[in-house]
Amino acid sequence: MYGSDEVRALGPVLFIVAAAIAVALAAPIPVLTIGYGTRQATFWLDEDQTYVLSYVSSLYGAPVEELHYRKGDRLMVASVRSPDIRAVEYFRWESRIYQLDDKYVQFAPPNGVARLSIQVTPAYQLRIATAHRAIDLGEVFGETRVEVAPQRLPVLTALLFGWRP
Repeated sequence: MYGSDEVRALGPVLFIVAAAIAVALAAPIPVLTIGYGTRQATFWLDEDQTYVLSYVSSLYGAPVEELHYRKGDRLMVASVRSPDIRAVEYFRWESRIYQLDDKYVQFAPPNGVARLSIQVTPAYQLRIATAHRAIDLGEVFGETRVEVAPQRLPVLTALLFGWRP
């Protein structure tokens, strides 16, 4: 059993450990938040890291993949790809459309937004996937509008919103 001197000697050590944990939980990390209000999913998303927004085109019934990336506090669209050229042409970008294997690909012009607002309709199978995690927006949020935004959140806040290292 420990005597009172041993317990007192642990005081500074416990304080240092508690302070180190508090600092670590307060450190901001780069994330991508998806949701509305307090209902959010949180993904790790470093500078220049990509994610894919995929869905079925409501006009053409074709699968579409938009490649996005984080640039500071902005989201950029890098490219779009689909097996249906009409789903790519829908974007009306002036750059050339390439055919790679069974898909058409077009690179986006310079762009960027602070956040995306997406109407989630489960029938169109909207999904967001990073290198670390993927979610089906319809399954998680149902029929609603969500915002997608790059943020820097304290580790503790990110954990509360569902982020996992």
